[in-house]
Amino acid sequence: APNGNIGWIKATAVRTLNFAEMTVLRKTPVRSNAGTQYATLRTLSIGQTFRPIDEVNGWYKIRLDNGKLGYVRKSDVQPKTKTRKVFTLDLCNIRSGPGLNHDIITRVDPATDLTIIGEQGQWYNVKIAAEGRPPAMGWIRKDLVFE
Repeated sequence: APNGNIGWIKATAVRTLNFAEMTVLRKTPVRSNAGTQYATLRTLSIGQTFRPIDEVNGWYKIRLDNGKLGYVRKSDVQPKTKTRKVFTLDLCNIRSGPGLNHDIITRVDPATDLTIIGEQGQWYNVKIAAEGRPPAMGWIRKDLVFE
C-alpha cells in the first residue's frame, strides 16, 4: 500500500495473470485502447517481443517502455519460442502463412539467415535477415531447412 501499511484481500477478488512472452508477427500498431478505431501510439516491428499484462476482447494490454499502456491485437503476435538459426540448400519460397495455399511473399537462397520463431504443423515461422533488406517474416516447410 502507498502508506506502507500491509493488509489482506480475499483471494477470489484477485485475478492472477501469467502471460508468456509474445513475438510480433508483422508490423503492428500499438493502440491507445482495444480496437482499430483508437489512435496508434507507436508501431512494433517484426520479431519484437513483449509480455502482456492483460487480455481484453482479442487484444493484449501492454506497458510501453515510456510507462504508457497500449493494446496489441492478438492475431498480430504469437507466443515466443526458443529461436534456432537454420539454412536452406536451394532457392526456397517463403509464404504468408503455413500452407501451400498461402501467397509466396519472397524467395530465399542458401546464404540467407533464417531464424525459427514458431511452428505450425509441417511449417516453420521464420524471421528473414538478408543483407540490404529490412527484416521480414514468413513461413517455410520444415523439410526445406537444415540446422
